Amino acid sequence: LADDDFWYAVGLSFRFGALTAALEVALGLFLAVFLAPLIERRPWLMAILMMPMVVAPAMMGLMYRLVLHEFVGPLPHYLFALFGRSPAFLGPDTVFTTIVVIETLQWTPFCILLIYTAYQAIPGDLREAARVDGARGWRLFRRIELPLLMPVAIIAFVIRFIDGFRVFDNIYVLTGTGPGGATTSLSIYIYTAFFRSAEIGEAV
Repeated sequence: LADDDFWYAVGLSFRFGALTAALEVALGLFLAVFLAPLIERRPWLMAILMMPMVVAPAMMGLMYRLVLHEFVGPLPHYLFALFGRSPAFLGPDTVFTTIVVIETLQWTPFCILLIYTAYQAIPGDLREAARVDGARGWRLFRRIELPLLMPVAIIAFVIRFIDGFRVFDNIYVLTGTGPGGATTSLSIYIYTAFFRSAEIGEAV
């Protein structure tokens, strides 16, 4: 309990889990409602939206490690060619934002799927009755649809927070402990203590 590195890892895991879960649910809610009419007409679009979710997290981390690499990555190369400078995506000042964005991009489809399913399950009679009473557009969504979607959104947040809190594979492949230990999540802290430092009691 006196180990500052342990508390840093707990804090990072908590911040990472809460932030990514909130972003994923917010984006998932927006995209599920916004794209619902389009998906109803073309259901195969849902399969395309789900593609990032089916990629193994370790492979996703490796892919982004190559894409964002400061010397050989295509994204820094083209940013430098266009603007004369490129941020160090995996540097100490930006690495946390980078891993949050990557996690959000991969797992937002999960929230889209859950919330879209709940959105489709809202009875049409309920919407029709609301329209008869004058509720349309934003008012219909805020007063009728959003309250009905909130239980599913909360469940999605809890699931994604748990996954985000215990994240290991994609961060470990992408940055490891990160520059100066900046991305040492609790899972990576336990792994380092157990396998690298042989501190079995501390890890357990």
